[in-house]
Amino acid sequence: MRPAQLPQFLHNKGTNRLAVLVRIVFLIVAAVTMLIILGIGRAISSNIADDSSRRLARQYSIEAAANFLVSVNPHFVLMQQMARSTVISRWFANEHDPEIKAMAFEQIMGYAVFLPHAYIMFTIYGTQNAYDFSVDLTIEEFLSWGIVPHGYHEAQWFFETRDADAPFILNVQRTRYYGIGYYYIYIWSNNRIYYQSRFVGVVTVGTPFEDIFYATFGDFDMNHKRGYIIDRNGAVRVDSAQLLTVIEGGIPTRPALPEAADNPILSASINTHLQRMVDGVFRIGEDTLEAIPLPVGIYRYASITPVIGTDWSVVVLSNHLDAFGGARYHPLIFAAVAVMILFVLIGNLLMRNMAFLPLFKLTQSALQASDITTKANLFGLERKDEIGDLARTIHFMRGNLNSANVELRENERVIIQTQKVLKHREKLLNTINQAAEILLTANENDTMNALMTSMELVGRCLDVDCVQIWHDEEIDGESYFVMRYEWRSAFGKQKAECPVGFKLPGNIRTKWLEIFLRGDCINEPASKLSPEEAAFLESYHVVSTAMLPLVLNDEFFGFFSIDDCHQERIFTKDEMDIFASASLMFANVFNRNMQRDLAYTDALTGARNRRYLMDVVEQQLKDCLDSTMDFSLLMLDIDHFKSINDHYGHACGDEILKILTSRIRHILKQDTPLIRYGGEEFVVTLSGVDHENAKKTAWRLQKTVEASAFRVGTLEITVTASFGVASKTDSCTTLSDIIYKADAALYRAKAAGRNTVISYFSATA
Repeated sequence: MRPAQLPQFLHNKGTNRLAVLVRIVFLIVAAVTMLIILGIGRAISSNIADDSSRRLARQYSIEAAANFLVSVNPHFVLMQQMARSTVISRWFANEHDPEIKAMAFEQIMGYAVFLPHAYIMFTIYGTQNAYDFSVDLTIEEFLSWGIVPHGYHEAQWFFETRDADAPFILNVQRTRYYGIGYYYIYIWSNNRIYYQSRFVGVVTVGTPFEDIFYATFGDFDMNHKRGYIIDRNGAVRVDSAQLLTVIEGGIPTRPALPEAADNPILSASINTHLQRMVDGVFRIGEDTLEAIPLPVGIYRYASITPVIGTDWSVVVLSNHLDAFGGARYHPLIFAAVAVMILFVLIGNLLMRNMAFLPLFKLTQSALQASDITTKANLFGLERKDEIGDLARTIHFMRGNLNSANVELRENERVIIQTQKVLKHREKLLNTINQAAEILLTANENDTMNALMTSMELVGRCLDVDCVQIWHDEEIDGESYFVMRYEWRSAFGKQKAECPVGFKLPGNIRTKWLEIFLRGDCINEPASKLSPEEAAFLESYHVVSTAMLPLVLNDEFFGFFSIDDCHQERIFTKDEMDIFASASLMFANVFNRNMQRDLAYTDALTGARNRRYLMDVVEQQLKDCLDSTMDFSLLMLDIDHFKSINDHYGHACGDEILKILTSRIRHILKQDTPLIRYGGEEFVVTLSGVDHENAKKTAWRLQKTVEASAFRVGTLEITVTASFGVASKTDSCTTLSDIIYKADAALYRAKAAGRNTVISYFSATA
């Protein structure tokens, strides 16, 4: 099919009239606006931002240094008074003279009352004893709390003070210990004390760090300014961005100024500034350096101001504009805003009337048009500008686009559905491959677990709640479908469960057998089957089912079923094909297990026999010994069984044994062996179960046996059983030993009156 010819109006090469007109108007208004803004800005904005930032950076650093000095000055005065006191220095030289110490204490008290909240400490060089002082102390309480040995990291300040050029140094550190679990950060003023020109110790006055921090940097905003206090080495002692950054575990970390690493000019200026110290401190007259430009980082300028009388300095980084400089921009801002408002209003009016309004009307008419072939339904078909061209184009293309969209959506739906089918088929194939690998690699003693794992894989892949294998068997001359293996989902376990060994009702078996012998399968919701079949399935909460006949060596073997307890569904062909492949694998494994199990099965009860106990359970015990797993064994015996045989006959006794086997199997896990040990004696082996849990299992079995009478024909016979429990211990590691001890416990249970549970390790249950 040839593409339709476009209408003649789409081939017009005329000028884009509407676009040209709008473009010209906007260009004129934009050019006028830019000329006005550039003229005003050029006239009033020269050097404003740069000057303001320089002045503010310098002003901030001066204020911060002054605030710092003011906040610590009272403590400096107190420290210097005590450092210059002859009485105190004499006490440092004669520490153990009580009279001199009492005189020094009185003088310290006289100084300290003017700053009662200051933290004061004296450290004597000769003995390196340290004394804390507060105004509420008595002379008897004024005792040394310890010594400050050389090299101890928390006493580094003492030796730095002793060796410093200046008579005192400043230090940031937390208190030695205050309260239980609490530490306080102080700025310490450490002053040397001399007696007769001999260094005798250090007096220390602590100022709360937070008070000084907020006095110095309390109004700093990280977006506009940041402050540091650095020491004589240029190391950061206080950072306005983080209150306690420089304290880690009580030790000043003293990092370098981070901005100095990226700005060589700032680094050189700091070095020049630090060289201005005289005798280790800054003297009066040392002025603040001019603001330093910062080409890297978020701040524009830096300024350095010394803290007079100390070896510390304040560095402030700033990108602020002062209020007067910012005010100079107001005329420019007002003019620019006015012009831009005028520009927007004019542009909006033009665009609305010349473009947006016509386009809106065209859009509305296109959305509301009910007949795509009627020109009157579209706005602007008669116009001679681009709006008219657009309207005529929409009218021409709508029909073709609608049909194309319908075809495209259908193609997309087919592709998506095909992708889902392929993905599901790939998932099914992977599941079969996994199941085959598990079954092929399983050893002879692990085929049961491999079969159950493979059934679970198939069940979860098909999203069903129950997977079962039914075997066609002849029992007492009658043919039955007997359920031999089953996997259930968590949801399926909540529903009525069909127990392993269940015999399918004969009337339903007959109907299903006819279908299977024809080679057909069943794949229907339960509601679509006959009322009899539906009632049977619904009694076990089955909503949908699929059943496949099992044929081995050209002989009918039984059938394989999957049940969905959630929803009505019919399984797809791909699902049924995978189901069929799985059923053949499972049937082969089941047949192999059956052949092996014949040698291990008691002909009367269907329980395991003593050969199984000696061959398989012996190996299970060895595995438990190798892996240090628990292993327990229960031995049970029917009470007064000889009386039952004597009174009702051996045929009745045989039925009692069968019923007992069935009841116990319902309680035990599917893979837990029940073994007929001989006559009316049975053994249950529990791998991985400790002694206490084995006793609990025995009690559950005991309650199950006596719960209701055994029905044999028209007879109802009350039956009880006695149980002995034994487990693997360090001294009992062979199967014969464990059986012997379980038998001994069973003998005590019989002697205790029967119908009870006795543990070998205790005289009672």
